[in-house]
Amino acid sequence: MEIIQLSLNEIGAVRPLWQLLNATHFHHSNHWKSHFKNLTFQKRIEALQQADEVTVFVVRQEDIIIGYCIASIKGKIGEIDSLFIKESHRGSELGKLLMTRCKQWFEDQAIQELKVEVAEGNEAVLPFYEMFGFKKYMTILRKI
Repeated sequence: MEIIQLSLNEIGAVRPLWQLLNATHFHHSNHWKSHFKNLTFQKRIEALQQADEVTVFVVRQEDIIIGYCIASIKGKIGEIDSLFIKESHRGSELGKLLMTRCKQWFEDQAIQELKVEVAEGNEAVLPFYEMFGFKKYMTILRKI
């Protein structure tokens, strides 16, 4: 297994895994299923293109991508935009390895403030992010 870094131009390599993550969000969402149903990979890329910098770390086993982490920088704020590990490889510390690489990338860019947004229905991942020092900052309610 290896972790490699991709640019935004190479992000298409994670499309199948991103689609699995989006399906997971759809499945677990109590109130926003229509959002996840209508969200496309292209729309997600367009949103990422608004950032100053974007990188993608992927875990590859042989030539198969089994996990990824998309990270971006906007101004002086770093964001973990998306992280996903195939179900068959969860519990193997790959998420921690990806987070460690992302944190190093942010440090190399002199980014101190980090954020991650967790979709409603996916709160089970909060302890994972808390292991890396993330704390709940605010709860945002929406009506669309």
